[in-house]
Amino acid sequence: MKQEQNQTLDRLMTSYVTFICSHPWKIVLTALILTLIALNYTTKLSIKSDFAELLPEGYRSVQDLKRLTARIGGIGDLTVVIETEDLKAGQKFADDLAVRLRDELPDDFIRFIQFKLDEEREYYENNQFLYAELEDLEEVYDRLRRQIQREKLEANPLFVSEAALGLDDGDEEEEPFDLTDIEEKYAGKASEKLEKWTDDYFVGNDEHGQFLVMRLKPYGTSSGVSFSEDLCNRVQTIIGGLNPTSYSSDMKVGLTGKYRLVLDEYASVREEIFGTALFTVLLVSLSIYVYYRTLIPVVNISIAIGIGILWTFCITYFHIGYLNTQTAFLGAIIVGNGINYGLILMARYKEERLSGRDAFDGTMIAFKNTISATVTSSISTGIAYGMLMITDFKGFNQFGFIGGLGMLLCWSATFTILPALLILWDRNSYGRESWTRHETRASIFTPVADLVIRMPQKMVGISASLVVVSFALLIWWLPNSFEYDFSKLRNDPRAESEARILNGRVNRLFGISQTPAVILADKLEQVEAIKDKLMEKIAAEA
Repeated sequence: MKQEQNQTLDRLMTSYVTFICSHPWKIVLTALILTLIALNYTTKLSIKSDFAELLPEGYRSVQDLKRLTARIGGIGDLTVVIETEDLKAGQKFADDLAVRLRDELPDDFIRFIQFKLDEEREYYENNQFLYAELEDLEEVYDRLRRQIQREKLEANPLFVSEAALGLDDGDEEEEPFDLTDIEEKYAGKASEKLEKWTDDYFVGNDEHGQFLVMRLKPYGTSSGVSFSEDLCNRVQTIIGGLNPTSYSSDMKVGLTGKYRLVLDEYASVREEIFGTALFTVLLVSLSIYVYYRTLIPVVNISIAIGIGILWTFCITYFHIGYLNTQTAFLGAIIVGNGINYGLILMARYKEERLSGRDAFDGTMIAFKNTISATVTSSISTGIAYGMLMITDFKGFNQFGFIGGLGMLLCWSATFTILPALLILWDRNSYGRESWTRHETRASIFTPVADLVIRMPQKMVGISASLVVVSFALLIWWLPNSFEYDFSKLRNDPRAESEARILNGRVNRLFGISQTPAVILADKLEQVEAIKDKLMEKIAAEA
């Protein structure tokens, strides 16, 4: 039974390879068409760089974030920085820009615009006693209580004052009810709190010059790159329409804040993806060229692996729809792992060609003698990646899906397209000579091989010792191996962009970060308990 199964499998492989070798152009053109379709969808993959995108939808933290966004909008803001030495021109531009933003932006884009403090000042002045200190409130209460008692006594027809009885010596005079001193104390409080701002505008002045700040509070979240990009483009268009230099020749207007910085982070991730992938491909290509001393294997493997990767990301587009900061770099990892199948197949093919067999026989023998090992390697590697899919954390889950799929598709591309390419290259003299030319290999590793042969026990002992030391270091390092500061997990661009420089200036102006942490209380009575816990934690860490 087993022999019959092996014979059936051998006939299937023979038919498969024969078809590929008989119709190499059909195989290559079909693969090209499918790859062009895959390329179209691969380019549509977006990258979500926010850490929240790695968490499962059902997690409490994710649900709380959604509730928070629904109640107060996105966390952070889009900040407009107006740089000019002409303060009045900057204020006029800010006023005009605020009007245009309210009129031209859709209603579901901006919750409010904050750039001057006239409303805050008016509110504080109208409600200044809401901010009275406890001792002043107690004093007002005592004065009011005494005045009420006095009024009650005077309204009583049976009441006779000490003065009417001649018992008042005149030393103590009744003080009339008056709160003038307390009113005067709080009358200037608004000015004291807001006195740092020039003409009630957010104006700063540092080593770079004078600038005004406008803060836009959006409804959408900054983790949505498409929303952030649309918002920034719309605001930039409105700014351009006002022509800032018409207000002052030195005026420059820039954008910063979380909604602008997320675009810099997104662009940086994209650059890193292409840079990493290109560097990986160059190193892999160089290693292949050094081994084979010809460009044909480099071209063959590059085509096969490139097709496998594009097929992988095409399916990813339909299954997931986007990449995160972890899966975005899987292209380079898949190249490093998926290249092995082509190397094994071509190495065996070269051996057969050097022994005198033609392209068809060489392809057939190479295919049959490498398929078992490579398919086993592909499946086992795919399973290793796939084990990550059982986790709830989307960073690992999606990494496992894309990595496992990539291994299988790279193997499929290698054992479908690579045989066709080998046959096509054999149809010209350059291709035939590349596989039948004997190369002189360097012998720099010969002493190492001799050492292993002469002292196998010592080599095993050294290796075992290194394993033990490594295991001990792993145990020591593992408890402190996790990074809990999420700010260190974000992408760190190599160069300071204009938006980051402006963000630093704005943070120094206000003295605090413009993306604070938010604690969402469900009930008003919870606020005091939350505040007490926070104060305890602050005191403990002080």
